[in-house]
Amino acid sequence: MTITSVNPHDPGDVLGRWEAAGASEADAAVERALKAAEVWREVPGAARAKALDDAASAVQERAAELTELVVREVGKPVTEARGEIARGVAILRYYAQAALAPDGETLPAASPDQLLMARYLPVGVAALLTPWNFPVAIPLWKAAPSLAYGNATIVKPSSAAAATGLALVEIIAPELPADVLQVVLGGAATARALIDNPGVAAVSFTGRRSVAT
Repeated sequence: MTITSVNPHDPGDVLGRWEAAGASEADAAVERALKAAEVWREVPGAARAKALDDAASAVQERAAELTELVVREVGKPVTEARGEIARGVAILRYYAQAALAPDGETLPAASPDQLLMARYLPVGVAALLTPWNFPVAIPLWKAAPSLAYGNATIVKPSSAAAATGLALVEIIAPELPADVLQVVLGGAATARALIDNPGVAAVSFTGRRSVAT
């Protein structure tokens, strides 16, 4: 299956063509993510916070480029596209701070000389299935908290926003350890391969159930 991204304002403006990831490519991405998750979960919260803050700065530096891409690929007015990029930067900065929040709590113990604690731990690998209509904000609403709390993250953007998804990960991934953030292109079959992979511990999906199945 070939994914073709076309400007809705100008059908002659083709942003790109890519081969959809099959089950083997999706599984390979999960395997890489599982290895990366072991590294990322050991990174202190302060370092994760800095990585997300640096990612926000990287997105901000390329805001004009991303704005133009969103306008071309999904047909948004320039003002809306510009606002969405700004929102994406704010999301990354918000979750950079969330990475510094307490990672557990103390609970009443059975005896006064005992200490009972609960600690929140990363789940491992998260797969994020995102729509075309907010091609920057929705992936970051999902990816930023996933990354802040120590999970390796795979984004499968809508085929109608493939170029934006690729660009977004290209900008952010260098601020993180290798394979902590990946992008996989494809349709329902690719999504199903990610969902069914036992290495994926969490899935976030925005859309209709009929689309997913």
